[in-house]
Amino acid sequence: MSADRQHERGARPSITASGVYKSFAGTNVLHDVSLSIEPGSVHALLGANGSGKSTLINILSGVYRPDAGQLMIRGKPRAEIASPKDALAMGVRVVHQEAPLVESLSIAECFSLFGSYPTTAYGRIRWKLVRQQAQASLDRVGVRLNAQTPVRRLTSSDRALVALAIALGDIRSDELAVLILDEATAPIPESEASAFLERVRNLADDGLPILMVTHRLDEVREIANQLTILVDGCVVYRGAAGSIGRDEIVKAMAGQRPGDRGLSATPAAPQRPRAERTLSPATDDASSLVVDELSGDGLRSVSFRLAPGEMLGFVGGPESGVESLPSLLAGVRRATGGMVEISGTRSRVPRSPREALRIGIVLVPGDRLRFGVAGNLSVQDNILLPNATRYWHKRSLACATVASVIDGLDVRPKDPHRLVRELSGGNQQRVIIGKWLMCEPKVLILDDP
Repeated sequence: MSADRQHERGARPSITASGVYKSFAGTNVLHDVSLSIEPGSVHALLGANGSGKSTLINILSGVYRPDAGQLMIRGKPRAEIASPKDALAMGVRVVHQEAPLVESLSIAECFSLFGSYPTTAYGRIRWKLVRQQAQASLDRVGVRLNAQTPVRRLTSSDRALVALAIALGDIRSDELAVLILDEATAPIPESEASAFLERVRNLADDGLPILMVTHRLDEVREIANQLTILVDGCVVYRGAAGSIGRDEIVKAMAGQRPGDRGLSATPAAPQRPRAERTLSPATDDASSLVVDELSGDGLRSVSFRLAPGEMLGFVGGPESGVESLPSLLAGVRRATGGMVEISGTRSRVPRSPREALRIGIVLVPGDRLRFGVAGNLSVQDNILLPNATRYWHKRSLACATVASVIDGLDVRPKDPHRLVRELSGGNQQRVIIGKWLMCEPKVLILDDP
């Protein structure tokens, strides 16, 4: 059934949030936020980093409890969802941007890991049934993959599709309150996201209610029916996705109400706390990068030059080798040949991240949670980690350095002790960039940032 036909029948919203408020440590994060998701509709939730998207999702999935407001889940009023387990029982399913998969397991084993392992009367795992159940779930969602495939062989798009199948499991469409896609396409190159988006649109056409959080505006225009935009925890736009243009969406996310002629005034830049290191790369005028005959992992004899102050972009399709360039230069993968020259000093291509850091090369990876941060450590620990010995028994210097990153890059919430995995994706990215800038690099590599 098409989404338009779903709207024509006037379906009752499957999940509704009304007048939701939430604050942390006295800071308002959500202020009188309301939205509703109907069966058969893709509802896009947009907003800049720190707008409150992640907090709203966490309230809908039982991670946080609202300070005020009401939720309506499949026709039943609720003041709150007590826990993620409670949310699952109510039919709330979430697909996060980092697929919950284990590299060393098969797809089928990951299904059981996040569900259950069927066993015999003697407690032995029924592996044949594990594979059959996983394959049935994949087929039900229309994912054309073999359940016995090792996770390590999956592409980014495949991983997102498997995460989607795991989230839905064997739940019936009439039992699903909402399927939340929390930047699920973020790890997927835009050129490869079409298969995932097509699957999402098909699920909505089959009657599923979907809430999609994304920073990719073309995706909104392609598959969304409804749109809500948040700015500083407040709803600034709510309506049909097709009734507002791309430029108007961007202006609304920047704080301008649709129809206003000028953007809101730019706030004054925050004053940077004193710290020994500042949020900038090394300022040596002679700083430059020369790469000669770089080879390895799909690259053959790649050479280029980068002058101080320049930004150099690399693009390429699948199997072009472009995805290997950042990790080869940063020593994450071992190059088979080539030389680098930084600020006039020539050396071999780094063979480890430690060696790359020593000569002034740092990498912000594309998969931030897996390779960019230690999610179970605090913001402060992550920022100080590359130079941990430098701050040993130097509490004031460590605090000033962390404050410099938090204020200079506007990390939200401004709590150095908050676990990084609890931050939104954009704020995690700010922590990673700030961490490396405090090392005063000569070359900063951004892998699909």
